[in-house]
Amino acid sequence: MEQSVARGPDELEAAASAPATYIMTAMPTTSILDEHRRRNFTTRGRWDAVASHRERVMALVAEARELVSKESESGQAVLLQGVGPRRGPSICILGPGNANDIDLKQIAQDFDGITLVDLDEAAVARAMSSLDASALSRVKRCCPVDLTGVLPTLESWRRTGRPKDAEISALKRTATGAPRPDAKTFDIVASTCILTQLIDAVYMSLPTGDPRSVELLMAVRDRHLEMILELLNPGGLGVLVSDCVVAEPGHELPPLGELLLAPAASSVPTRMRQQEFFVGTDPFEIRDYYKRLRCPGPTVDDVHIRGPWRWEVGNRWLGVCGLILRRSA
Repeated sequence: MEQSVARGPDELEAAASAPATYIMTAMPTTSILDEHRRRNFTTRGRWDAVASHRERVMALVAEARELVSKESESGQAVLLQGVGPRRGPSICILGPGNANDIDLKQIAQDFDGITLVDLDEAAVARAMSSLDASALSRVKRCCPVDLTGVLPTLESWRRTGRPKDAEISALKRTATGAPRPDAKTFDIVASTCILTQLIDAVYMSLPTGDPRSVELLMAVRDRHLEMILELLNPGGLGVLVSDCVVAEPGHELPPLGELLLAPAASSVPTRMRQQEFFVGTDPFEIRDYYKRLRCPGPTVDDVHIRGPWRWEVGNRWLGVCGLILRRSA
């Protein structure tokens, strides 16, 4: 989901550390849902502007599809001889919004089963309006779906003010156990720049600088990471794409490995080092989180980081990374 020019995740990062006056100038006065819809509506015409970002996202989807297809061919070639055309892979896209981040027409050609999961039904309808009848027959819309799992409570906190600590603790438990979307499982699940929007919902629900905002947003983040796995078939591939850092004007994004170097050994501009990732979006920490998962829930066999690349959002640039992960068979 492409983000609004008016309020990007660089403001979210600042919300965690800047003076209270900063976030209050950027905070919407509407509901969280209305702000989500506003962002989609104001970016609906930015298809051309995000072409290079979309190419990188689609390259990750294509990489995952090729890996899934190769395994399917090797495992089913003998079984499917003489049975007719083999079924193509299925994909679930979490948070497509207007689908500026993805080429929905291309996805409709490459996948037999496509499910779009989003909170904003109108945005997804706009995205699907360009598809022909054949493509539409392969696309299922799963909307409106709250991917935080706790949006009604977050909305109520915006109206009533800061909740009690016990209420925050209770909501953390609820977020951790939030149900996954009512959908089947898929060969590929792609989360396309929705992670910072889920984090943003938490920031919008609590007072600026609240000391417990980070632990709550991390509970929402962790549940989203687990949800990707739960929606995958055993052996399936997840694609997680997220903006994660402000890209300094006039500086090229460094190679991925250089982001981990100590400041004295790195040529990376200060705001692009690992400690400056938006809270909850550090791709290295996400990779390690997946590697730490243990049964009885789903686990991963491997996870790889791709990127970074630049994404222009209005008059600012963001650094974006992707991860490809495989659910254990």
